[in-house]
Amino acid sequence: PSAFQTWIAPDGSRLLATLSGSGGYTGALAVSPDGSLVARSTSHGVASVASLSTGQQLAVFNLPVPPNAGESADPWIATAMQFTPDGRYLLTATSGDKVTKWDVYMPDIASIACTVSGSALSAEGWSQYVGSAPPSSLPCRD
Repeated sequence: PSAFQTWIAPDGSRLLATLSGSGGYTGALAVSPDGSLVARSTSHGVASVASLSTGQQLAVFNLPVPPNAGESADPWIATAMQFTPDGRYLLTATSGDKVTKWDVYMPDIASIACTVSGSALSAEGWSQYVGSAPPSSLPCRD
């Protein structure tokens, strides 16, 4: 498997982005309606959202374990994903499981991280709760 994933313009005229790979294959891909984010799932049951302009990973979600997980070496192989038309949520559907709606709107992610961590949020706390490098300005720092 490749250490990087590359997107090329549909007409083949230019490179759009190259993002670090997961060390395995990517099962599902979705691009936000405005073209700023890409979501991908892995064979390890993880969905991540990254900025296409910077390549920075913005959020990571553990996909629900489908009911038939013990029957397959990769229970997430049939995962599908799509952003809502407003780009605020990512919808995932895993074989034999329900559709899950993930909030990927950065102000909401920051608010959730602040609530979980308490009133102050360090760069280390951001990385722990959000799963990505912290923004330059943390929203709930004392």
